[in-house]
Amino acid sequence: MVELSERPSTQFASISVGQWLAAQLVRLLDEECQTRLAGFSLRYSQSDGLEVTSA
Repeated sequence: MVELSERPSTQFASISVGQWLAAQLVRLLDEECQTRLAGFSLRYSQSDGLEVTSA
């Protein structure tokens, strides 16, 4: 969440947050659809969905 608060608010101006996102953790993925979170590597692909592995 710190990463989100450090980005300029204009970067997310086009994102409409509906009720389906209320009280949910949002994690931005890099250009390769990957990120790290709490000691885990997260990767998303359309064919496999979200994959979580130990970092």
